[in-house]
Amino acid sequence: MQLSRADDEVPYERFFGLREQPFALTTDPRFHYKTEAHRRAFDELRQGLERGEGFLLLTGDTGTGKTTLSRAVIDSLGGRTFSAIITNPAVADAELLRVILRDFGVVSREEIRRGRFEAADAQHLYETLEGFLRSLAPLGARAVLVVDEAQGLAPRTLEQLRVLGNMEANGRRLLQIILSGQRRLETTLASDDMAQLTQRISRRAQLEPMSKDEVEQYIAHRLRVAGGEAQVGFTPDAIALVHRTARGVPRTVNLLCDRALEEARTDGASTVAAEHVKRAVKSLKADGADEALGSAPGTGRRWLKILLLILLLAALAAAGYAAWLAWKIDQAPPQLPAVGAAPRPAPALISIPPPPDPPSSRPDGGA
Repeated sequence: MQLSRADDEVPYERFFGLREQPFALTTDPRFHYKTEAHRRAFDELRQGLERGEGFLLLTGDTGTGKTTLSRAVIDSLGGRTFSAIITNPAVADAELLRVILRDFGVVSREEIRRGRFEAADAQHLYETLEGFLRSLAPLGARAVLVVDEAQGLAPRTLEQLRVLGNMEANGRRLLQIILSGQRRLETTLASDDMAQLTQRISRRAQLEPMSKDEVEQYIAHRLRVAGGEAQVGFTPDAIALVHRTARGVPRTVNLLCDRALEEARTDGASTVAAEHVKRAVKSLKADGADEALGSAPGTGRRWLKILLLILLLAALAAAGYAAWLAWKIDQAPPQLPAVGAAPRPAPALISIPPPPDPPSSRPDGGA
């Protein structure tokens, strides 16, 4: 059933009775769903923070939910946890310290407005940060710094973070740091120049893409948080298609499900079917989201056809080369014996006797 033009302008959240957008690309901890990999990573990070460990490492592919997980871990620690998040890997030196102090709430809006904060040098900012961190210890509070996209940090910034993580009071780390990034961050940390920092990382957690069952549970969880599980659902075929197209990556699942809900709303359907997901894929590709979507249905078969064509062309080229090589051999002049080689034996000659004289025509047979 197609909606009228007026109904078509109604946001799908209102059409399905949702309180809010269930698949928004935000890091709201309420929507965090713990897959098996997320559960292990969550427990690992939380235990490390509760034990006061200085450096923790979280890695995973783009879109697997590293930032959301970090926020969920910090949120679970309660109100005595101060947090700062670095989202720009290009910051360094004094600017890095300014971002940390702003996030911790150490600097007032008035100080920022007057410009004194921006004019402070790195040493003054470092001392200000250290003073703040020391003031937390008597309160039983902690400070956690999350460095997102850490695979893009320059070596000098990583060294600056190592120095910040070394701050202690009575044998207790004043600042706990979570380095969060893509898997190539592990390669960076494995270099000899990063040995001092790597030795301080006490825990390593890694996120993996979701399985098909986890995608189904993930979708149901987000709809439930948004308040609409009873009003809208996804068919098994739709869920399987979302998993296959998104390759289990949460961010891509969000993109697909959000657009598929719009397609279902357009049809006036109460259930998202595979056809709605297919149309969502086409719509996202038209918007330039090819890289996020990965391989759409049917792409594997197209690649197989291309591979078979390449193999066929390679076989034809090999056959042509073999024919050309045989022709060249036939056209080549006979090779002379090598210098110094033993002479070949001459072929045996067959002696043919001359024919007999014809008989004389004279009667006496004389000369």
